[in-house]
Amino acid sequence: MAGSSSTSRSLSQWQVLGWKIRMIPSTGITRRSKSIGMTLPLATTVPRQASRQERQKVIESQQRMSSDKVDAARLAKETKMLDVYEKLKLADTSLLDEESKAARVRALASMELILFPKGD
Repeated sequence: MAGSSSTSRSLSQWQVLGWKIRMIPSTGITRRSKSIGMTLPLATTVPRQASRQERQKVIESQQRMSSDKVDAARLAKETKMLDVYEKLKLADTSLLDEESKAARVRALASMELILFPKGD
């Protein structure tokens, strides 16, 4: 940093431990050695449009996976409810008292509304 003030540099250049680092918009950050004048890439940037497209693809994929997980959970819940409905429907009620039979009928009616909507 000897001999040059930080105010005389452009905002995109820095002096760090004997290396001159500068931003080059088309290639990303590069590092230049003072002694041999060779430019070494530190990182390359993907063009913004391609990067946006890749991010959009990832977002769409994540949304599809999330939607699929929600659908799978809904189907698992409906399958379990259908199994319980079937067991209730086929259960022997001869030993049940009137109150238990009425509760069974209400449960079956409630499940029917959920499993078999009238609009379908």
